[in-house]
Amino acid sequence: MTGEKTASLGRLILVLLLGGLATACSSVKYYPNTLEKNVLVKTTLDSGSVFNEAQAHFHVYSIDKQCNEVHLGAVKLDQPEVEVGIATGKPVVIEVAFGIGGNFFSSSSSVIRVETMLTPRTHYFYDVNASYDDGIYDVEVFEKKKRKSRGRLLKTVPSSSCKPE
Repeated sequence: MTGEKTASLGRLILVLLLGGLATACSSVKYYPNTLEKNVLVKTTLDSGSVFNEAQAHFHVYSIDKQCNEVHLGAVKLDQPEVEVGIATGKPVVIEVAFGIGGNFFSSSSSVIRVETMLTPRTHYFYDVNASYDDGIYDVEVFEKKKRKSRGRLLKTVPSSSCKPE
C-alpha cells in the first residue's frame, strides 16, 4: 500500500472506531414524554469537586400484573425543573439515576439509583425533588391535588415489593 492509501485506511478505521464508541456511549433510551405533564422533577446537583461532574436522569418503567418491568425511557435532568407526563391509573416505577464521575481528569464514575413504585392518579400532580450534594443524595416524591399545593410525601415503595396477581 502507498502511504496515501494507508493514511486513508487509518482515518477510516479511526472514524469507524469513534462512531462505534459514540453509539455505545449513547445507549440511553429516551422517554417520548408526550403525555399530559403531571410530574415536575426539581433537580439540584453538586458533585463537590471540579474533577467530577454530576448528572441525573428520570427513568419511567411500566409494570404489569406479573410484576415485570418494561423500561419506557429516560428524561435527562439537565435543567433545574423538568416536566414529565406519565400514564395514570396503572402502576409505574419512577427512578432517578444520579451519575457521578469522570471528566477529562478522572475516568472513574458511579451511578446511584433511587426508585419508587406508584400508581399515578388522574387529576393529581407529582413533585419529585432530587438532589445530589458531594456524596449525599435525596429523592422525595409528593402527590398533590393542585399544582401549587405542598401535597403529601409519598413513602418510597421499591419495585421488589410488587406482588403478582
